[in-house]
Amino acid sequence: MKPSLYLVGGGHSHLHVIKNFPESLKEDVDITLISPSNYQYYSGMFSGFTEGLYEESDIRIDLRQLCVEKGIIFLEDTLVALDPFSKTILLQNNGVKTFDMLSVNIGSVHEHSSSKNLYKPNFRFPTLVREWRAADSPTIVGGGASAVELALAAQTYRSKEGLTSPVSIWTKSEIFSFHPKHANKIRTILHEAGVQLHEYQQMTQEQAKSFPEHSILYFTGPKAPDLFKQSGLSVDENGYVLVNQSLQSVSHSSIFAVGDNASLEGYPDLAKNGVYAVRQGPVLLQNLERYLYNEDLLPFKPQRTFLSILSTGNKRGFLTYGDLSMEGVIPWKLKNKIDTRFISTYRV
Repeated sequence: MKPSLYLVGGGHSHLHVIKNFPESLKEDVDITLISPSNYQYYSGMFSGFTEGLYEESDIRIDLRQLCVEKGIIFLEDTLVALDPFSKTILLQNNGVKTFDMLSVNIGSVHEHSSSKNLYKPNFRFPTLVREWRAADSPTIVGGGASAVELALAAQTYRSKEGLTSPVSIWTKSEIFSFHPKHANKIRTILHEAGVQLHEYQQMTQEQAKSFPEHSILYFTGPKAPDLFKQSGLSVDENGYVLVNQSLQSVSHSSIFAVGDNASLEGYPDLAKNGVYAVRQGPVLLQNLERYLYNEDLLPFKPQRTFLSILSTGNKRGFLTYGDLSMEGVIPWKLKNKIDTRFISTYRV
């Protein structure tokens, strides 16, 4: 009987594994992808969808069809629990499965988990944002890059549709606090677009109740799914799976974790974003194969600085690379090229 490999989640890293899984390796291992939806929605294009530049079909990848093309088993299901000691996982609909190798790429959950206006898991995003962008006084709670980008996209959409009430952002800290050097430029872009910014103002539950239904979206930062800490896996202080440079759990070598649900040993402040998840994909694929054949694993070495581009509306963008920045049409064209190329890579 062949050993079993379960990939839980259709995130950036696992997409690379599925697309590039060697045919020869399938002779030696049974591989299954588990995801709560047939579709994986690409968050890099959420702002363009919100603005009306992309259709829903433009921003998603058909996981089931991709698996069929690659000869991989697909289960539409949700991970409920895992036991690293007995090497079992519990699925919502398909019960208990036993694994020889496991890789988890399910992302993070919302810090503000008590609200129903949450876009994670990300297949909920299109329906949620259609209601939100057309609501009276659409509001975002949070001050990071995603909050800024979605607010600008919605403001642009509303201007085109003749909806007059402005989008607002409420953040308990400084806007763009993860990179203060660029905060003033972001404030200017938001002001010129007509977005109302409320810095150092934390929205309470009582305040939120006074807003119209569907008018608030929460972008208050990531939180680790509770199931990792409950499982007995080694986790960091925030509950993310603690992995070594080979992307293996430091406590259970048959379990790998990548993307937002993992914390890389030695890099406690590494940002939770798609840049690192994409770059982890090739290393993960090689290490899964090397682990299967009992070979030495390769290290993942995160880059210190990376290119980041926010869409700012009307086919303009804001590009940053460390302390450098650029705003205008060219950054958006570059972002659009990168995003559409990424999606096309995984189209069947």
